[in-house]
Amino acid sequence: MVYLHTEIEIAAPPEKVRAVLLDFPQTSTWLSGPGITSISIKPHPTDPSLTKSDPYTLAPGDILINELNKSTKFEPVILVNDASELKWRGSIPYIFTGEHSFQFRKSEVNEGGTTFVNEENFSGALGWLMSSWAMGGSTRGSFEGLCRDLKGRVESLEEGERAKL
Repeated sequence: MVYLHTEIEIAAPPEKVRAVLLDFPQTSTWLSGPGITSISIKPHPTDPSLTKSDPYTLAPGDILINELNKSTKFEPVILVNDASELKWRGSIPYIFTGEHSFQFRKSEVNEGGTTFVNEENFSGALGWLMSSWAMGGSTRGSFEGLCRDLKGRVESLEEGERAKL
């Protein structure tokens, strides 16, 4: 198993950081890649009226459609979606599985801020590809990029709100 962990301090409360990440229709406007470049909710397979439109209501077993590098799509299954974490599993059974977690922690460093954690456990026969000596370097870079992009988006929104006061 290969474990990849990145985190960043964001000058906004956890609920605002989570709100930006869960605003799936907007992710493609601030996620620059490489890595995840868009996130959407997979339509219900038999009844479109049952498709969830609110990411806050996603529950274990619900499915997303994520796009990597604006070309490759995969469909992770939600494992956790609560105020402190969004977690999913993407898999090609026995060959490659990734459990990806985004955590929204109250910062112990910056009062009123968030420690945003972006991490993943890779397993399966090809999980080793994510090790630092294989593709892991570029994967780490994409995780760090997502953290920077999210921080930039959230903090620019916070500045805009302060300017209105």
